[in-house]
Amino acid sequence: LGLRVDSFDFDNKILYVYRAISWKTGSGSFIVSSPKTPTSNRHLWMTDSYIQILKAHITHYSLSPSDYIFFSTDYSKSSYKKRPISENALRFQFNKIRNATGIEIRPHMFRHTNVSELREKGLSLEEIQKLEGHSSSRITEEVYMHETKERRDRTLKILDDLIQNLE
Repeated sequence: LGLRVDSFDFDNKILYVYRAISWKTGSGSFIVSSPKTPTSNRHLWMTDSYIQILKAHITHYSLSPSDYIFFSTDYSKSSYKKRPISENALRFQFNKIRNATGIEIRPHMFRHTNVSELREKGLSLEEIQKLEGHSSSRITEEVYMHETKERRDRTLKILDDLIQNLE
């Protein structure tokens, strides 16, 4: 939630993650801090496709460098783009999706899916750990990595081939 336009270096294709947002319950105000752990502070390479989507978003909403990418939906305030979206507002949007589709969806599910898909595509555990900002590969593997159907089917095929070759 702490990403602002100035978090992105489009020339060098780098996203800098170094800011976290915590909302003060019931106060309508927020605190800007560092992410949870030192390894959460990181830079990530951006693809051309990702840059294209981001630039379109920035242009569409006329965002300035200090504006948040995921900003407040309180359009009644002239500085709404200077306020990051709250966790509750984000949950509300996901609840709307769930109610419309019947699919249980939560923001954190994307991290689990991303880790599993990156592993399925062949990235090493260490590469995924760095991308996710986890302090250890154990967290990445034990908490976030889930077996995909493709991985299970591939494993079963290998085992089946081995058994058939024993005959």
